[in-house]
Amino acid sequence: MAALLVVLPLFDAITRFIPMQLGDQKWRFQAAGNFSNATLVPLIGLLIALAFTFYADDPRTRRFVGIVCIVFAVAVLALAGTFATDYFGVRAEIPPRLQHGVALASLAAFCKEILAIIVLLLLAAGSLRARVALPAVVPARVRH
Repeated sequence: MAALLVVLPLFDAITRFIPMQLGDQKWRFQAAGNFSNATLVPLIGLLIALAFTFYADDPRTRRFVGIVCIVFAVAVLALAGTFATDYFGVRAEIPPRLQHGVALASLAAFCKEILAIIVLLLLAAGSLRARVALPAVVPARVRH
């Protein structure tokens, strides 16, 4: 279930921009901006996966989830850098009456990407530093 929460939104975000035109600055700017909207659900999926690894006391899978988080963080960092660079390249082509709105939307998308990087790194740190599983919850005795 957690894997579906990670994979499906990313797949939907990628398929919206097929055929890929990586050489087109406008296309990259639009794709990166719209991709920032698809980051929340995969983060929830990774959190669920990490919580399950603690529950199941599975350090190998926990390490795998941590590595996936690091890989995603690096990918989102590259995406954020490309997005910021492309914004300054595309800005001159935006009509003056729309520049303020595009600037605000771009700032919001960039902030989402930075926050996603922070959350991914926190999830990675939590999964890679964990040595032992969380203690099991023992139900309290009921007094009659």
